[in-house]
Amino acid sequence: MMENVSAIIIKHILSAELYINTPTEGASLFNESNFRRQEWNIQTTSGYSSTMPLFIYTYQKVIEPIRPCTETDILKFMRKVFDKMQLATECILVSLIYLEKFMTTSKIEIRFSNWQPLVFTSILLASKFWEDICFWN
Repeated sequence: MMENVSAIIIKHILSAELYINTPTEGASLFNESNFRRQEWNIQTTSGYSSTMPLFIYTYQKVIEPIRPCTETDILKFMRKVFDKMQLATECILVSLIYLEKFMTTSKIEIRFSNWQPLVFTSILLASKFWEDICFWN
């Protein structure tokens, strides 16, 4: 079942990358680079002036290229999350429902640059929903 869900997610990603040229503002909010520590290249040059040493620093932000994912990348990510959180198998379908509902109501497309935060959020919501249903029954 998880293989089928990951196949649906990769189809959503590929269609968004194919038909939407620039990411929407909402899709940019979920960009993975927003959740990682920023890296900088620091270059120093040193020299001497007439009275004291001279140091010049330049900073450049390291921009990571967007790496395309495959269906197996999505499958591995989902399996890792489900194994670590010890979730029920029903949460797989509920998470897909949440992901597609999120995409349609908020007009945020899932892309190569934001699929991990969106999939993780949908799994987290599905687990909360499913655990609450099982608790009250």
